[in-house]
Amino acid sequence: MSFAYGAAPGDFRRSLPRFQQDALEHNLGLLRAVREIATTHDATPAQVALVWLHAQGPDVIPIPGTRRRERLEENLAALDLTLTVQEIRELSQLQPEGLRYPGMTWVQRETPSPT
Repeated sequence: MSFAYGAAPGDFRRSLPRFQQDALEHNLGLLRAVREIATTHDATPAQVALVWLHAQGPDVIPIPGTRRRERLEENLAALDLTLTVQEIRELSQLQPEGLRYPGMTWVQRETPSPT
């Protein structure tokens, strides 16, 4: 397993398929595209992601989590960010490589009968 994006030993992301070398290289390219859009708006990639999610329709409500006040303020500042229709379209075309989670074949699929 190879991981080149700075996760510490023991970080659970090391086991996720999207963070394995081939997929990781592709997905880091997607991150660069998001960062380019963020830079044009003097925003963060997280703010761009929140605005893109909000643009998906009234049935999609971003619920960002955070542990730090600065991130909460950053998330709230996304409300002041407006992306162009073209930027929304470009972001919508980005497709990550690799499964989100590893296979779950080890999970017991049948619920035992109550006794």
